[in-house]
Amino acid sequence: MGSNALSPVEIQRWTRIGVLAALAILLGYLEAFLPIPIPGVKLGLANIAVLAALANHDISGAFCISLIKVLVLGLLFGSPLTLAYSAAGTLLAFCGMAILSLLPSMHLVMVSVVGAILHEIGQLFVAQAMLGTTAVWYLAPVLLVAGCVTGAICGVLAGRLDDSLANKDATAAVATASVSEVSARPLRRSSAWLLICLIAFVVVIFRVDDVRVLGALAALGLVLCALTRVHPKRLLRSMAPLLALVVVTLAIQLVVSPQTALEQTARSSLRLLSVATACAAFMAYVPTSDLTALVARLATPLKRLGIQSDGFVLALDVALRLVPTMEGLIELQGLQLRDVPQLIPRAYERLLARVSER
Repeated sequence: MGSNALSPVEIQRWTRIGVLAALAILLGYLEAFLPIPIPGVKLGLANIAVLAALANHDISGAFCISLIKVLVLGLLFGSPLTLAYSAAGTLLAFCGMAILSLLPSMHLVMVSVVGAILHEIGQLFVAQAMLGTTAVWYLAPVLLVAGCVTGAICGVLAGRLDDSLANKDATAAVATASVSEVSARPLRRSSAWLLICLIAFVVVIFRVDDVRVLGALAALGLVLCALTRVHPKRLLRSMAPLLALVVVTLAIQLVVSPQTALEQTARSSLRLLSVATACAAFMAYVPTSDLTALVARLATPLKRLGIQSDGFVLALDVALRLVPTMEGLIELQGLQLRDVPQLIPRAYERLLARVSER
C-alpha cells in the first residue's frame, strides 16, 4: 500500500463515508425488489445514507455520498441515461436538504420531505428535455404528493440509522488503497475515446428532430448492443425510469393535442431508445476499472483549484470494493416494505464488518 495524503482521522471519516455510500448503493439496488403500486414512483431509500450524514452536520460527506450513489447506481446497475435522469434530481434535492440541515430546529423528516419534492422536480426537468414535451408536468401533482409520503418514510428510517451510527464507526486501520494507487490504475486509451464518442452521439441525438434520422440512430444503437452482447433485461432496466413517463405523456398528448401526439411520442421514444442503447453498449464494453481510474484522474486536477479530492476518491474506492461483496448480504427474494426498518441498520453493520476484513 502507498501512503495516503490524508491523516488517520480523515481516513476514518472518509472510510465511514465510503461505507455509507455503499449502503446507499445497496438500498438503491434493492428498491427494484420492493413492490410499489404506483408506476414510476420510488421510495428513494438510497437517500437515507445522505440524510444520515447530514444529521451529523457532514455536508461535504453527504455531497460525496450523493455523487457516488448517482455514479455507481447509474453506471453499474443502470446506464449513463439513468445517471443523467437521477443526477438532476439528486443535485437539486441535496442543495435543499443541505440548507435545511443547517437550521437547528429543522427535523430530519422535514429535510427528507423537501429533498424528495425537489428530487421529483429535478427529474421532471430532465424528462422534459429527454422527451421533448412539457406534458410531463401534468404528472407533477401526483409525483409531488408521492414525494411527500416517501420523503417522510425515508426521514424516519434515516433517524433510526443515525441512532445506530452513534454506537458504531469505521476504524482507521481499514485496508484501503491509497489515493495515488487508485489514480495510477491503468486506463485504456480506447475507453477515453469511446466516452468522447458517446457524448458526441448523445449531443447529436438531442439536436435532431427528424423521425427518420432518429430511427436510424436507434437502429445503430441496437446494432452496437448486439455487438457488445447487451442483455435485453439490462437495456430495459436502463430505460425503465422514463418508460412510464412516455406512456403517460402519450395519453396526455392524445387529449391535449391529438394531431401531433403520435409524431411527438415517436420522436421522444426513438430519442430515448437511441440514448439508452448507446449508453448500454458503452457500459458493456468499457470495464468498471477504467471508469474508476477515469474518475480518479478527473478529480486530481481539482487540487490546483484548492479543492481536495483525496477523500472523495478514497470513499469511492471503499464503496466500489464493497459492491462485489453485496451479493448475499441481504435476502432480496420475498422482500417486503415492513422488512426495511430492521434491514437498514443490519446492512450497515455487515458492510462495516466487511470493509474491516478487507
